[in-house]
Amino acid sequence: MTIRFSNHNDIPQIRNLMKIVFGDSDLYLDLFFKYKYNNNALVLEYKEEIVSAAFLLPAQYDGKTILYIYGCATLPQYRGIGFMKEILDLAYQYAIQQQYLGLCLVPATEQLFHYYEKLGFENHFYHQKHIFKWSEFNCTKDSNLLVETINYEHYFEIRNSFLKSKNGILWDINHLKLVEKEYVQQKGGFFTIQKGAEITGFGFFYTSNFKTFIPELCSSQKKEVIAETFFNYLETNYIEISTPENELCNGMIKWNPAFEQKPKSGYLAFSLE
Repeated sequence: MTIRFSNHNDIPQIRNLMKIVFGDSDLYLDLFFKYKYNNNALVLEYKEEIVSAAFLLPAQYDGKTILYIYGCATLPQYRGIGFMKEILDLAYQYAIQQQYLGLCLVPATEQLFHYYEKLGFENHFYHQKHIFKWSEFNCTKDSNLLVETINYEHYFEIRNSFLKSKNGILWDINHLKLVEKEYVQQKGGFFTIQKGAEITGFGFFYTSNFKTFIPELCSSQKKEVIAETFFNYLETNYIEISTPENELCNGMIKWNPAFEQKPKSGYLAFSLE
C-alpha cells in the first residue's frame, strides 16, 4: 500500500474511480480536471491500482488558507479496510506542515458525520433550507424585485466582499467558473436581486424538472419575497432556497491546534458535492 500525491498520469484511473463511486459524467469530470486539478489529489495504491483518493482544494477562511477535502472515494471492494482514514490522516499532516487552518469537508450522508467525528472533525458549517411550493404559495405577481443574471467574475467580487465578514468559505475564481460551466445546460446561473438600481441580494440558481434550487442566497429581503420573485421569473412549481444561517449543519472541520482563535461557526456553499 502506497499513499502519495497524484500526477498527470494518474488522471485516467482517478476519473474511473470517480465514475464508479459517484457516477460523475464525462462532462463534469472534464470541467473539474480543467479548473480544479493540479496534481492535488492524495491517492492510495494497492496492488499497483489506485483504489482510494481524495482531492485537497485550498480555500480562504477567517483570513487563512484551509484545505477542503473533496471527492473522498474508495472502490467498493476495498471499503471498510481503513484506506480513507490513511488518506485523511496524511492530508491533516500536510495541512499542519503548511500551517493551514485545518481541513474541512461536507459529509455526503448523515451516517458519515459520525464517521468523520471519530477522525477528529467537528460540526462547524451551517445553513438553512426554505422550501416553497407553488400550490401552497399566494403569489401576487406584484413584486417590485427583478432577477438579473451576472457572470462568475462579477459574482466572485460580490460574494467575497460580503462573506469576508460573515465567516464564509471563499473560493478561488476557477471554483465559481466550474460551478457556472457545470450548469450551462440548465436554465440557471449567478444572479443579483435588484430593487430599482439597488442590489438587495445575490445568489445562484438552477432548474430541473420544473423545480428551482437556489443553493446560495444572501439577501436582506425575506425568503418569501425572493420565492415570489422567482415564481414570477420562472416556470416552476417548487423552490428550495439555502441561506447562511445557523440552522442545519452541512460541513465539518478539523482544526490545526496551532491556531487558538477560531470562529465559533461558519458557512460553506458550492462544495461540489
